[in-house]
Amino acid sequence: PPPSPPPSSNRRQRQMCIRDSLVDLSPDSRLIVTGQIGCGKTTLAKQISTRVGLTHLHIDRFNSDEDPFHSAARAASAIEGGWVAEANVWQIPQPIWESADLALFLDYANTVHYRRILLRCVQSCIAKPTWANISGSVVNEWSHFTIMYRYADENRADWQKQGGITSAAIPVIRFSSPRETEKLFAESVSGSTPIKPRAKL
Repeated sequence: PPPSPPPSSNRRQRQMCIRDSLVDLSPDSRLIVTGQIGCGKTTLAKQISTRVGLTHLHIDRFNSDEDPFHSAARAASAIEGGWVAEANVWQIPQPIWESADLALFLDYANTVHYRRILLRCVQSCIAKPTWANISGSVVNEWSHFTIMYRYADENRADWQKQGGITSAAIPVIRFSSPRETEKLFAESVSGSTPIKPRAKL
């Protein structure tokens, strides 16, 4: 049998495939951006929404609804044109998975999430240095930190047991570090002319 290509060659081929997928995005594309708490889902979804001209669907906003899955799925189906939906893996309803063209999975090391959660808390406190905001931010982000510390590895194990996120019928691009995400995004989507996003839901 022919020798296997070296790891560096495999990495280059993978990066070229990812760039091609991102360059091909259009205002009619339907994307999912997912990962665990603090990975930067919202930031990346906003950037893609602005650059490509997609409706930004923030699934977290439906958490207080009686049936969050139904509300999120209904909101996505009502959008004319493309959208970029973002949420934790377990928050995304099946109809959104089934109607999406591509998923971006930000699967970073736990330490990345810890740093980002702490930084987010500090930035919030500095931006609005009132006692109510500081105490609220600390309590909120500490709960996020605790969830990541207790359940991040368990969540990954569950995904692997179920076949992983890559068992979805749509293509899934997995990013293992923020640097990889930023680099590939800068080389593809960020090079396009910004388009005014349709809306944020």
